[in-house]
Amino acid sequence: MYLADIIADFQTEAKVAGCEDEFIEALKIYQGVELWMIELFFENIEAEYETIDRFLAEAVGLTEEEIQSLRGKYTKIRECSHY
Repeated sequence: MYLADIIADFQTEAKVAGCEDEFIEALKIYQGVELWMIELFFENIEAEYETIDRFLAEAVGLTEEEIQSLRGKYTKIRECSHY
């Protein structure tokens, strides 16, 4: 199952919610992704790192401040999109 229909619906809802065009446009990258790919990605992170924070720190090399900044942006996106 591709996420194209889900993402298209999400983009519409994001527009109605007043999200920025940049955010809505960024969602397009997920339209060609299959759901199992995302699930497998998170399963592998959990198996190797246990948490997203540990993954971001150890594998990606982000500092705690950078992780908190991402968390703040994600929270803002969730509020904007009502998810």
